[in-house]
Amino acid sequence: MLAGGMFAVVPAMVPVAHAANANLFVSAENSQFNNYMSGPQVIEVVVIDSSINDTDQGKGEPDVKVNGKKLRMAQAVDGNWYGYFADRDQAMKADFTVVGHPAGTGLDFGTFCTAASGASVLGFTTTDTSGIALPTTPAVAVANGGQNGTSTGGVITAACTNAGLFVSGGAERNGTNNVVREPKTINTNTNVSPGQIGFNNTRTVSGLAGLWPFVQLYTLNPTGNVVVSYNKGGGVQSTTLTFDSVDQFAKVDLDKAKYTQKSQVHATITDLWLNIDPTDEDSWTFGTNATAPGSTGNAQNALSVNYQVFNENGGLAGAGVPAGITNIKGNLTSLMIENNGILIVNVDKQNSGTAVLTLQDNDDSDLDSCTQDASVCSATNLAGYGLGRNTQPVTITEQGPNSGIFGTYDESDISALLITDSAKRGTSATINYNEVPKTVLIGFDFATISITPTDGEWNSGEEIPVTLVDGDANKNSRADEDLDVNNPNVTLIPALTTGDPFTIGENGTGRTDQQAALWVGVNQTTTDSSGFFRSGLFSSLKSINQTSTITVQKFSERANLSNSTSVSNTNGYVNALVVDLKTTYGELKNSIRNPSFGQTFHGFNFLNLDLRSINSTSTFDVYLLNSTSANGQIINSTGHVNQSVGALLIANDVSPQSLTILNATTANSRIFSSTASTNNIGLLFVNNGGNLALSGNTPDTIVADFFSFGFINDGLKQNERIANQIIRFELEETGDNTSTFAGTVEYIMLNQLNILNQNTYANISPIANDPTFIVIEDLDNEDSPRINYNDLGADGVTTQVSVQQAAPAHSGIVSFNSHNFKTADTVTVTVQDVDLNVDSDLIDIYTVVNPSTFPGTLADTVGNNSTSVRLSNGDDLGRLLDITFDDSTWKTPTGACLTSLTNAGVTDTGLFATGFTLVETGSATGTFIGDFQIPSLWCAPSATTATTVTGLDIEVNYVDFRDASGETIEVGDSAGVRANTGSVSLDRTVYPVPFGIPSNFASTSVTTPSGRSIFPIHQTGMDSTSGLQTGGGEFLIDGDLTIHVRVNDPDFDTSASGEDKIGQNNTSATKPVGPVKVSVLRGSSVVVLGYAGGDSVLPGPIDVADNNANATRQFGPMTEIAPDAGIFEADIDIRYTDGPASTICPTTTVFTQITAGAADTSRTGRFDAAPASG
Repeated sequence: MLAGGMFAVVPAMVPVAHAANANLFVSAENSQFNNYMSGPQVIEVVVIDSSINDTDQGKGEPDVKVNGKKLRMAQAVDGNWYGYFADRDQAMKADFTVVGHPAGTGLDFGTFCTAASGASVLGFTTTDTSGIALPTTPAVAVANGGQNGTSTGGVITAACTNAGLFVSGGAERNGTNNVVREPKTINTNTNVSPGQIGFNNTRTVSGLAGLWPFVQLYTLNPTGNVVVSYNKGGGVQSTTLTFDSVDQFAKVDLDKAKYTQKSQVHATITDLWLNIDPTDEDSWTFGTNATAPGSTGNAQNALSVNYQVFNENGGLAGAGVPAGITNIKGNLTSLMIENNGILIVNVDKQNSGTAVLTLQDNDDSDLDSCTQDASVCSATNLAGYGLGRNTQPVTITEQGPNSGIFGTYDESDISALLITDSAKRGTSATINYNEVPKTVLIGFDFATISITPTDGEWNSGEEIPVTLVDGDANKNSRADEDLDVNNPNVTLIPALTTGDPFTIGENGTGRTDQQAALWVGVNQTTTDSSGFFRSGLFSSLKSINQTSTITVQKFSERANLSNSTSVSNTNGYVNALVVDLKTTYGELKNSIRNPSFGQTFHGFNFLNLDLRSINSTSTFDVYLLNSTSANGQIINSTGHVNQSVGALLIANDVSPQSLTILNATTANSRIFSSTASTNNIGLLFVNNGGNLALSGNTPDTIVADFFSFGFINDGLKQNERIANQIIRFELEETGDNTSTFAGTVEYIMLNQLNILNQNTYANISPIANDPTFIVIEDLDNEDSPRINYNDLGADGVTTQVSVQQAAPAHSGIVSFNSHNFKTADTVTVTVQDVDLNVDSDLIDIYTVVNPSTFPGTLADTVGNNSTSVRLSNGDDLGRLLDITFDDSTWKTPTGACLTSLTNAGVTDTGLFATGFTLVETGSATGTFIGDFQIPSLWCAPSATTATTVTGLDIEVNYVDFRDASGETIEVGDSAGVRANTGSVSLDRTVYPVPFGIPSNFASTSVTTPSGRSIFPIHQTGMDSTSGLQTGGGEFLIDGDLTIHVRVNDPDFDTSASGEDKIGQNNTSATKPVGPVKVSVLRGSSVVVLGYAGGDSVLPGPIDVADNNANATRQFGPMTEIAPDAGIFEADIDIRYTDGPASTICPTTTVFTQITAGAADTSRTGRFDAAPASG
């Protein structure tokens, strides 16, 4: 066992810890104790040498000596060599203390044999010793069976033989050496002799039973030196010990200068003498009552010293057998301990009448019947054999093998010493060891509690630190403690209350007469179908009623139960607890309201429980009790439940720590039945995990509250808002013995979407180290949430300690990202309201109501239709945000107008269709962003045809459920949906004149250009280049002119980032045309080449007289020159023929047809009318 916080002095486990040699390790080699050994202490010698550590090959025994005399060493399975020795006289005197007691208890060294006996019994000689102690005891006294210890020590005269011990002695009694309990296992590899030393294996018993571990005894000189040496090749390694009394090292230390009530008292005793066994943790149990009223019954003397009453794990050792507890107090003077070895505890030094100290059981002992009176504790139920009542048995356990340091505490940091519940300030107990008493002083501390917002203001969904500093809550210096509600040893719980929750302490707190409690047995088969108990529920109980004193703590409203008798539930029929609240039905209905349909209350009621102290693994049924008797009592003066009490089930099979909604139809109807408001009420908690094992010494702490959340009428007034709750802080100590307890707290600000969602409340944590609670309105100034703690101060006066922090509501704002939009623009909506941040760990998201699922008034609004109600002013509670065009909500229409939108290809028919959501920008920012695109068309209310949104105003409206003043207001922002004035331009102001080729003209044999529009090449330009030589003359081909028409109109830039087109036709009776008209003018004459920006390319003639638009050519869509440019371009080719007719124009005989694209002599293949000339 290595106890928590152990001292690093464990040579038997880590032999190199204090060694000064490379290969030789001696257990008493310890700088803390100056290499002293004392009394009957056994010394372990270990040789760790790689040259002789093979376990499957023969190796020579290391040459080890004690004061020049050989110490036999045996090899263990780990390859190391071990030997044990002690002083002969001290060993025999110690063994004498257990003569007449069961073998293997107390300071039993086993059987003593002469030095010459080694060869016969062990199989090898031990002649250098003064004798050996073997771990065996013959069943009967026989010749050659060795001897027990003596009161004076001296020469060992009894020889031992194999036959004497193991044959003639009858049944072997092995393992009776109680001073070397955990030696290493001997190497029994078949390739070598046992232990590589030749242990006798010819005995009638198998293995090394009765032989290992054996202790070699030497006659040592008190006050003299003991030299242990290892003669290793290359040099001698040695350690020098001092064999003497060690009272100069003995002391007792306490963990604190003062203690509060219910505190653990951790006493650490340092005494090398107590370290008997170098291989195991030693355990000593002391009778500590120096003022016992004499010997009564079978109790021994009050002061006693007892070795290994328990083992290091608290198991029964000497306490487990009759007469196994051996008091060596009368032998101490002969065992070199001088004045040490006596532990005296005075539990009330000032004789105040109120004990300061008591005892308790822990994992290192097994105490019975411990209460606030230490004198009634006994160390075993075999009290007739020692350590019974009035002895005040205190057990100390070594903190590591061979450490010499002992504690009253176990590995779980529970001490055998405990401050009583009622210890008085300024009184003390004393703990006296080594005749140096230590004071256990009772004193209290002033507590402080603080809340620290991380950024100066506390917002919804934000966890902020809560810190309590209270030395009185630090009851265990060796552990970081938690202020758990269900732990009776936790004296106080910080708590925060809003509104008026109904608690067990409704009738008052701090006194034992304000409530009553009773443990009973309940047969639940007596309920009827409605959940009501039939008459006679409590008439045939199978067990006696066990009353319990109940006291409710102020502020935390936690009920402390302590059974008024010590009668245990031995008949196994108690399974329930009745609590008489001593208050009325009317008081309950003042805290919770009827949420049934038709009532003015909109909200939820909950039952908050913590019954973990009764049973943490079972489930419970909870009943509301109703007394109709004349005196109104639930529990009568005889300690029984009145027969006129009725009970109704309000929580079924719930966890011991739970928050249960009471709005279910059945439970709600039971609670809000026609029961008279003047009837007294109580609670019944039935354990579903079977019967309870009760004890008069074990207190319980429970919590039972009724919460209520919601609003009355419209909830617009402060007195119409309800948040009745109490939260309790199970703060956690920041480290061992810091007295600082930390946690966090978080609140959820209600809004119109979560106020009628039961999960909002069901998911809070009213009992936790990081509790959450509900805020329904602005809480600041005197209304700020306040944590209260009913501190018992250093002056002995109980005083309220409080801290508060405002939980304000905030005014929200909503805005657009621009004041003007056009069709297809992206609109960004930003809501800034930290009250909407209901969870600081998550990104909060608010969605739009689906019109297909909820086609009502909240369709296409950000809100919650399922938790909404219609308020008296006609508004919907669940409306958070909406978008309007000209004050009409943008909603998906039905009927003809929806068809109109569908036919136009519009998919964003309403806000829901856009996929709009309000998404928080971070997990705790309180800023929410959503976006959508301005639709090209929408349907106004009652409209049958979709119309454009251009020219309309767009608005966003946000309902701020609680602004900075705690009121509900609506805020918004607006913008205009406007069109832009477009413009058209050409890429040049002057263009070159287009020209044709010779084949366009009738005369092709002349060399002059008269009457023709061609581009001849000068003689100097002629060469062999293809295209520059054609037919009978040289000229340029491709004389058509390409013009670039650009339209600048952002209205057609509809893609967020991508290519757009102008492809919109003007409406015409017979044929639509594009919006851009392309003409060629000469003076007052004009021809229309065609129209650009239409939805498709269509062939058609050039309109000569500008009177045939419907038939004229369509150039098709104009393409945006770059993403988001808003500038659109069309490329149009113009031939030299494509102008108004004129006599100055060359006479053309062949025209390129627009529709067919081939050359033809017909003018009407290109124009809608033949020109008069040209």
